[in-house]
Amino acid sequence: MANTVPATGEALPNRYLNHHLDALPEVYAMMCEGKCLEPEVMDGSKLMFSRVEVYKPGDLVAIFKKREFTVPGDHQVVVKRLVLAPPQRFWSDQESYAGGNIVPIVIAEMLNPRKLLRFDVDGLLGIHKCLGPVPQGRKTFKAHEKWIRNHARLRNTAAGEIN
Repeated sequence: MANTVPATGEALPNRYLNHHLDALPEVYAMMCEGKCLEPEVMDGSKLMFSRVEVYKPGDLVAIFKKREFTVPGDHQVVVKRLVLAPPQRFWSDQESYAGGNIVPIVIAEMLNPRKLLRFDVDGLLGIHKCLGPVPQGRKTFKAHEKWIRNHARLRNTAAGEIN
């Protein structure tokens, strides 16, 4: 499967993510829906994302909202241009950021219409960097919940973790 990428976001049931972000493959694809990033990303574009590559301001990113913070009918995962976010390690070690008087937030931009969006980190699961469009000729496949769980279990076993 060196030349294939799982496409996890093509048909999430009820638009909700039902697994932990660490269960996703290191690189995966999702179909974009909507015109908020046009003309840069067109409605229906298939983009690749990395759960391990470090994001920085200016990158396109997938922002994963917690299910309970997602308005019914809205997308739980949104793709936007990143303006400001805590460092990537924040998502795996939020306790080290606890205390103090500064609460981390995420600010992202949509292009159509141009608008800044603010997300409280308490309502987010994490952020993944966009690697760009799926290259021409690169195949994707629809990754169902069972495939994602099995893939994560195999990866954890290979890394010596106990499930």
